[in-house]
Amino acid sequence: MVKHTNFSFDDSLPDVEKSQVENFKKGTTDTTVRPIKKEVKEKVDRSVKGLRIKKDLQKAFDKLAFNEKQSGGKTGPELADEAIELLLKEYNQ
Repeated sequence: MVKHTNFSFDDSLPDVEKSQVENFKKGTTDTTVRPIKKEVKEKVDRSVKGLRIKKDLQKAFDKLAFNEKQSGGKTGPELADEAIELLLKEYNQ
């Protein structure tokens, strides 16, 4: 185990647990920064269905799916499920 001197450690670094920072400063643990584990979503049984849609709708959907995924929201398949559920509800199916 190596004890570091003259090293500043920024407590605001992402994905670092506070205990890791404290232990590092004390020299009582390794210096490996481990990412915090994210919640794993349940796998849903899906099938492939090819749909022919207008190009402008495809671009809008792709943009929506990208923005949702970036913000930690729903994925493209989840958004497609939601859209089809709304259609079925609209047409009383």
